[in-house]
Amino acid sequence: MLSGTACAETFTTRSIGQSNPLAGESNTISVTLQTDVNLSRGWVVIISGLKNAADAASLALTSVGANSGASLFSDGTTQRMGSLISGILTLTVEGRGACLPGTLDCERQDAVLAGTQYAFSFTITNPSSAQDAPTVKISVTVLTNGSPDGSASIAPTAMVAPNSPLLGVVNGANPLLVVLPEFQVRKIGQSNPMAEGSNTITVTIKSNVNLAQAHGSVVTISGLMNAPDAWRLALTSVENRGADLFSDGTTQRMGSLISGTLTLKVNWNQTVMAGTQYAFSFTSPSSTRLRGRRLRRLPSRPPALQNFPMTEAPCPQISRT
Repeated sequence: MLSGTACAETFTTRSIGQSNPLAGESNTISVTLQTDVNLSRGWVVIISGLKNAADAASLALTSVGANSGASLFSDGTTQRMGSLISGILTLTVEGRGACLPGTLDCERQDAVLAGTQYAFSFTITNPSSAQDAPTVKISVTVLTNGSPDGSASIAPTAMVAPNSPLLGVVNGANPLLVVLPEFQVRKIGQSNPMAEGSNTITVTIKSNVNLAQAHGSVVTISGLMNAPDAWRLALTSVENRGADLFSDGTTQRMGSLISGTLTLKVNWNQTVMAGTQYAFSFTSPSSTRLRGRRLRRLPSRPPALQNFPMTEAPCPQISRT
């Protein structure tokens, strides 16, 4: 049985969270554990319910904070590794010091000490589709012939998620809650359809995730057919100071319109907040046909929003990366 005298062994701390809720992106999962009994070499900690996480027979673990949490575990062969298969992370407990393999002292050597908090992290790639946060559970079992046999265990218990927002996503810090970034509102219109006339284009957007300057976010509006190039195109706020959010890379409330594509870099220390509607306008000195436009957002991290046709006749495209 487990090393210790408690009648009902348990994890007194069992928290888990994530760094990124966006589909298809790299995501660091952080785990913090504390037991009320010692766990000995050869025992196995199992974290299950990591829904749709990609399999990794050898998954690198990184210690977080003091107590070198990652070094306590292995994938059965290599220290600081775990094995993630079909949403189940298997962590074989390693001893804290050298011992002679096969001896009773080695088999009984305590590694995870009762009352001591350990933390570690590992990185996965989120699934490509949206999903609700699964119920992640943790348990302890023993190995028989190299496989967990389910005996003498700490029974599976739900881990504790942060239930806090992340990147503007409600409960986005909960592990394996995944969303597809999108523009929920993506409208565009013009003030003048007449050839050669001055034309004010008005754009309204609302995203379901934060678009932050810190993440290198860039919004592009393409398909502004035959609009004259303007390396520095002035933006005017229409709603919620929408123009203030963007720059041409140098000057706030400016964009860059080249070959029918308007590039808007999220300005220094600014964030396009999820769930908030923003509007801005810009003026073209000659007629600009609103045909075939797409809107997208381009950051390096978090991941790109897909190309979406904008609404309002005849409909542009918007995207984000």
